[in-house]
Amino acid sequence: MNGGGFKFLTSHATMDVDHMASLNQLLKTIADPTAQRSIINSTRMNFYLFAQMFRENGFVTHIAAG
Repeated sequence: MNGGGFKFLTSHATMDVDHMASLNQLLKTIADPTAQRSIINSTRMNFYLFAQMFRENGFVTHIAAG
């Protein structure tokens, strides 16, 4: 794997921190607890599925092997 992939992941991880801060601010504007829970559950599922995508393709195993 070339270094470009890791550069993408590093830069994207930085953007994810910003995205989470934006999500946090958004949730503070939503008064309905049911809507808040739905958004949080959706976000958790999104992160879970994204992680599964890497696991199923061996990406995590490849990194761990160094």
